[in-house]
Amino acid sequence: MSLPQFPKDPSDLTREDVINQILSSIAMEELGLSHIINAEGEKLQYVLGTLPGVSGPEATIDDILNVNNSVKCLLETASRSQLFLKDKMNKALSASVMQGPTGPTGPAGGPMGPTGPTGADGTMGPTGPTGADGTMGPTGSTGADGTMGPTGPTGADGTMGPTGPTGADGTMGPTGSTGADGTIGPTGPTGADGTMGPTGPTGADGVTGTCECDLTDIENRLTTIENNITDIYQKITIIEGFIYLSDVVEIWSPTPALSGLGAAVIHSGFTYNFWGIGALDHIQTLNNGTTYYLILSSQFPELAYYQGDTTIGTLWVETPAGVVYSLPIRFDETGIYFTPTSQMTNLPVGTTFKFTQALILVDPNPIP
Repeated sequence: MSLPQFPKDPSDLTREDVINQILSSIAMEELGLSHIINAEGEKLQYVLGTLPGVSGPEATIDDILNVNNSVKCLLETASRSQLFLKDKMNKALSASVMQGPTGPTGPAGGPMGPTGPTGADGTMGPTGPTGADGTMGPTGSTGADGTMGPTGPTGADGTMGPTGPTGADGTMGPTGSTGADGTIGPTGPTGADGTMGPTGPTGADGVTGTCECDLTDIENRLTTIENNITDIYQKITIIEGFIYLSDVVEIWSPTPALSGLGAAVIHSGFTYNFWGIGALDHIQTLNNGTTYYLILSSQFPELAYYQGDTTIGTLWVETPAGVVYSLPIRFDETGIYFTPTSQMTNLPVGTTFKFTQALILVDPNPIP
């Protein structure tokens, strides 16, 4: 089946030709609708299994109802299209094919309408080729001399020329008057000692003198002075102990669960200052109610001098993510330790244990 052909140049169509073209377009639309309706019928046949030469899966009731609704919607649309086509055909059939004569041209000189808005600038075309150089004009007159610029830096010294020949000796002049005496020079070194003369004769023994001193009293006084000096030395030693500031000592925890942690200590006299150092080098869970020793007195013997009730401070445990726990930390003659009051699960690598505490630790042994 071939479709109708429409003319490519419609300028020479008559009114009757145009009406025929409209009726042809209506026929084409009707032909298209007939093909669509036929396809919907074949779709129903396929679902019901009655399409000749084609077999498909067995359809369910829901499949049949869904296809029926689809066909219904399409037919409703086709019906509406038929109403438009009918109205279009009626208007074309009722149109007159007669064309009246051309009416007279209206009077000239009507008012000109307002100027329309200027259109957008078009795209700039490519730049044309550069033209040939023009003829050079005559040379202008020389301008006035400009101001002299500053003097440039002095150049480097040139190479020294060779030394000229020595001139002839001149005539010797008369001898001048004698000058004044110069200053006396320094005294020369002392000469070597001469040979020692012979020893003279020994003189006669003098008269033996008498002594009224009490030697026992002198001995006692010397002993007292010695004891006083010893006492003064011991007191100086004690004073030096109080004004002496020791080096910082770092002690690391022997507890495997606290690997990477420890305490530092510095002291002056009997005052010992402790603070926490280091960070966990592994992931660790600290159990509720378990005691963990940060350091033992065997690692720092001065802790054995501790006397009195246990000192309790605050231990701050901080993870790299900024989570902070606080719990009591204890100090006594056994060491430095803490006991969690809740489960601290999976503390990450880099967790720090911070505290500061000052203790008075006095050696009970007498100072020698």
